[in-house]
Amino acid sequence: SSGINAEYGVLQGHESEVSHVIWNDVLSLWVSGGDDCTVRTWEPTSSGYLDITINTIDTQCPVTALAADAVNGAILVGLQDSVRVYEGETLKPVQHHTGHTDSVRAILHIPERSHYITTSWDGTISIWNATKNHHRNGGVGNSNGH
Repeated sequence: SSGINAEYGVLQGHESEVSHVIWNDVLSLWVSGGDDCTVRTWEPTSSGYLDITINTIDTQCPVTALAADAVNGAILVGLQDSVRVYEGETLKPVQHHTGHTDSVRAILHIPERSHYITTSWDGTISIWNATKNHHRNGGVGNSNGH
């Protein structure tokens, strides 16, 4: 076999549809989110194959968008009309952005500008300040606006 279309590994653990998967380059982890109201982190084994879930975040509602902060590895999660930012290693919530009136559909981190950009089915694009250092924050920062 030429290896084309060969399955490399399987991430199993979500209890419903998986809607998003990203690679977190800072933490060298796969991150997935889905309709089962969870975000899961996955660690590749030394052989490169995918391993078991190493952490799970209970989001209380389906994941509508997913991204990683390219500077500190924070996990950015679209949840209905808001965005929650979780510290990448501890998975503690460090920011909560509100202001959209419909589902957040995409999240992008612009490290050169220290911004998170979100798009929504409400027809808007919002720009948020990125958290610079999650470890010092200690609590959940809130913001709203466009």
